[in-house]
Amino acid sequence: MPAVAPEIRELLRQQSESLQATLEMMTRLLAPRTADNRQPSMDNLANSISEFLYDPENDSTFDAWYARYEDIFCD
Repeated sequence: MPAVAPEIRELLRQQSESLQATLEMMTRLLAPRTADNRQPSMDNLANSISEFLYDPENDSTFDAWYARYEDIFCD
């Protein structure tokens, strides 16, 4: 039986290392996200808003343009 003890000890060491790595990964994955990750950046907002071009014949008026993006400006 003494010959088995080093093998069991090595197996337990490997299992402990694996458990530690799993715990570290779970900690990273479950960590709360920062406010920066939850809120769109100003650059993303600016890039999502198209430039206003006045063209009343195609109903491209400021009122129509503003209505499309009103929730961005008001939030």
